[in-house]
Amino acid sequence: MRFLYRLAVGARVKLLIAFLIATIVILLLAIFRLPVATPEPTPTPSATALAVQPIVTATALVEQTPTPAATTLLTPTSTITLTVLSPPTPVPTPPDTPTFAETPTPTLPSTATETPIATSSSTVTVLPTVTPIPTATPTELASWTPTPTAPHTGTLSVTLIPVVSAPGVGANPCTNDLYRIQLGDTLTSIAFRFDVSVANLMLANPTINRDPLQVEGMLLIPCAQAAGLTLPSSVNVPVMPQLLGNSTGGWPIEVFQFGAGPTRLVFVGGIHGGYEWNTILLAYAAIDYFSTQPAAVPPAITVYIIPAANPDGLVRLTGQAGRFTPDQLPTDTVPGRFNINGVDLNRNWDCRWQAQAVWGNQPVDAGRAPFSEIETQVLRNFLTNPPADGIVFWHSAQPGVFPGACDGRLATADEIALLYATASGYPFFTSFDNYPVTGDAADWLVQQGIPAIEVELTNHTDLEWERNLRAILALVAYFANLK
Repeated sequence: MRFLYRLAVGARVKLLIAFLIATIVILLLAIFRLPVATPEPTPTPSATALAVQPIVTATALVEQTPTPAATTLLTPTSTITLTVLSPPTPVPTPPDTPTFAETPTPTLPSTATETPIATSSSTVTVLPTVTPIPTATPTELASWTPTPTAPHTGTLSVTLIPVVSAPGVGANPCTNDLYRIQLGDTLTSIAFRFDVSVANLMLANPTINRDPLQVEGMLLIPCAQAAGLTLPSSVNVPVMPQLLGNSTGGWPIEVFQFGAGPTRLVFVGGIHGGYEWNTILLAYAAIDYFSTQPAAVPPAITVYIIPAANPDGLVRLTGQAGRFTPDQLPTDTVPGRFNINGVDLNRNWDCRWQAQAVWGNQPVDAGRAPFSEIETQVLRNFLTNPPADGIVFWHSAQPGVFPGACDGRLATADEIALLYATASGYPFFTSFDNYPVTGDAADWLVQQGIPAIEVELTNHTDLEWERNLRAILALVAYFANLK
């Protein structure tokens, strides 16, 4: 019995020892928590991989399930959710064609807008669709609403900039035409359509409202390889002036002709001679432009430029007719306003003519009778036989564009005045009300049914070439589509 008792006690001791050892092991494991192997996380796709996968939107596309602990770090058990959009249908990029990061909206309500595609870190290029060029009518250019705060100003409902009429991308030769904005058009799609840059579109049209573009509005498109307003294939074509007649002082009154179309568009500088000498230099700048860019004149029209309608007034200041430089001019240029008889030639036309006319608050000589001066007779004969289709007189310096009007208005004169104002950025006025003007050239021409306008530059020294070139090309485009 004693032996059995000893065996039982020994077994109990061993069990107790084993229990103690097991308890100690469990406590040690609980205290030190030996590392446990976990599965490796699935790697996140790289930016390169995403570029060939469906596009991931740029706004909060990666959502992670928060861990219970107060931490923003991802753990191996965090869940990553991706919101994925279907990729756009790929469009092949033509060779040597600039790509654009914008794309036209597939469906639009009543106006055209630009909506970029949201992408991840890589950019996806989608080329815009091509729309046909509809033919513009002259009446579509004349819709305007008077500005309530200025009775004699208005804004066109069309947008105008300089253009190409080519039916295909980058086609030549480059001529001037109008493009009607279609539903879904953006600056990007129009730029691609004509192989020009958006920057050149905006440069050529400083008043454009791109967000949104006005559907049914008109655009003039710069030529394909143009830098600013320079047309492609520049060549130097010498153009010899034609003699219209001689001034009272015996100096030549010359005209430069570009093109040979039936529609006649005439630009006249220097009717106030050397006093408005910047209008003469502006005319010579236009002559140089069309001499090097003959393709800028469409076959349907002829452009005539008379640089100095009053050569007597220019010679009085510079001592010579023809081209000159500003440093040849004296400080006082007022005597150069009149011809050798002392007559203001823009008071010598037969519309409300008065022998004693005014210039501002000063009396000026308007001649013995309407058309008493040789210069006005020469101009009248040239502009009316055959009748010109449009005439622009450049003046300075009451910035604005004014359609001629004598006993009544002429719709085409109002149209081209609005067109010139919109393209150039000069304000438009229905009449000149600073002081009474009698015997005015543009007024008399409108009375004869000939559209004529007067453009006043901002000052007496600057040509303001870029803005006037935009307007010149806009008129060229207008009259090319007139008949």
